[in-house]
Amino acid sequence: MSENDPSPIDPRLLEHGKMVVDVIMSPEETALLRSAKERGCLVHPGRAMLDGQLFEIFDFLTA
Repeated sequence: MSENDPSPIDPRLLEHGKMVVDVIMSPEETALLRSAKERGCLVHPGRAMLDGQLFEIFDFLTA
């Protein structure tokens, strides 16, 4: 995904206070997450999601 790619979701659909999650690793802040922040949403980037899964992935691959 390129830093200049448009958001896949119409920003008008993003409601203040809702959580918006993106699984994209790079760029860390996508157009979707930028739009969500601007509209007062909580955001969770892809890197944070991967970091939370690392131990489980390691266990799965080495078990």
